[in-house]
Amino acid sequence: MIADEIALIGLINMHRASIGLENLQFDRMLTRCARGHSRHHYEHGFFQGHQNPEGDDFLARMEINIIDVESSGESLAYSAVLPQTVFQQWMNTTADRQNIERMCFVRIGIGKHQDAWTANFAR
Repeated sequence: MIADEIALIGLINMHRASIGLENLQFDRMLTRCARGHSRHHYEHGFFQGHQNPEGDDFLARMEINIIDVESSGESLAYSAVLPQTVFQQWMNTTADRQNIERMCFVRIGIGKHQDAWTANFAR
């Protein structure tokens, strides 16, 4: 893992601890999926949202990477260099904050490519 990815997981886990939730555990498969999506976003000029130009949405990417999609979520950030900036963006966005604070999530993968970030959460 790169230092920025580790730092963002640390910020997320500090917040979760402050509201009485358990830490999310690093997951290699979620990280691989997140890194691939961040790289794809960056290389394709930051296409919009959770669907890539080929038509794959979040659930399709999770299935391609053999990740159980029963309870999972995804957060995205663009044009952010520092993990602290990404964390603040996510905390200020209702859906992303819900991903961070969802009790059923126990695993996380963070992927950063240049200034594109993806977090994948799962049970």
